[in-house]
Amino acid sequence: APPDADPNAIADDLVLIEKREYGSGPKDIDQVTVVRRYREKPINQYFEVDPNTGAPDPAPNNEDDIGWLEIHDYDWRQRDVYVEWQDASGAAMQWSLTWYDNLDRVIFEAEYAAPPVADIGGGADPRLAAAGTPLPTAAAILGAAVLPTSLTEYVYNEGGLVEETREYRITATPDPSDYTATYQYYNHQGKPLEVRAPGAPVQLYVYDAKGRQIKSISAVEGPAGLTHISMTEMVYDSNDRVTQSTRYERRHDASPSQLLLDSNNAIVTYTHTWYDDAGRTVATASYGTADAGDRFVNAAAPSYDPDISPAEYDANGVLIGCNGLADATALCNCYDYDDEGRQYLAI
Repeated sequence: APPDADPNAIADDLVLIEKREYGSGPKDIDQVTVVRRYREKPINQYFEVDPNTGAPDPAPNNEDDIGWLEIHDYDWRQRDVYVEWQDASGAAMQWSLTWYDNLDRVIFEAEYAAPPVADIGGGADPRLAAAGTPLPTAAAILGAAVLPTSLTEYVYNEGGLVEETREYRITATPDPSDYTATYQYYNHQGKPLEVRAPGAPVQLYVYDAKGRQIKSISAVEGPAGLTHISMTEMVYDSNDRVTQSTRYERRHDASPSQLLLDSNNAIVTYTHTWYDDAGRTVATASYGTADAGDRFVNAAAPSYDPDISPAEYDANGVLIGCNGLADATALCNCYDYDDEGRQYLAI
């Protein structure tokens, strides 16, 4: 430091990165109304003034003049229904509206292009809805004076879970019956059993009596019916941790009449995982097909021993190696943790 430096001065190593403002009105009291995020350090961020009479003060603080803004507005139940994003110049980039039902579940989400407006029209704007006003329909939102760039609707089942997600097609004159839909089907525990989305494989899930997912399947509608193209099977230990994972990938030459996957029509790969008493992963072993000579040939499934992992330790329990498996086909990774439970070593 220079010889005339203040020995009691503390280096300024703090930078303002975010500032929030809160509302005080009936709709937004104690709710976040503005979030300002900074990409540069504000000038005079501590609002310093020169105590000497007649001396020029430092440049004024500018934290309210810079930064990227996120502006929020609320409906009559203090629910966050409007978000606007502005760039550093204060120009709006885009904004969104959200509609909720009486159980505070999201029913509609719409995105709009700049500039923002105070009312989209048609009595559909959630910011202006009075108490007891029914939710607008998709037709009302699409028919408002301001057209969204995207509109999503969520339909719930009797258990309160989303069973259908509709993505509306936006055109100059949108048709409320023109949309794509994703369907989700659940079991009695509320866990997804089947998901059907446009342009994507059908996802199927199987659970055991404890509700643990033991199988996930991707399938497509083939000439002979729903055809499985990939599948993952999981095995758990007594602490409900996945220890063995078996992956099936349908072969390119598999017969389309074979709807299900097995070792005859799929490439099968294996992964094992070991844990410590705290439930942290200490080692993994990826065997591929478990065939040392040909990675595209299925071999017998490798055996799993929870007490024999690839991890090698010294007398003090410190990880020193990752070659504890005799199986030469395994690609192993090992991990160690410090006294605070943080991972500090990976081999």
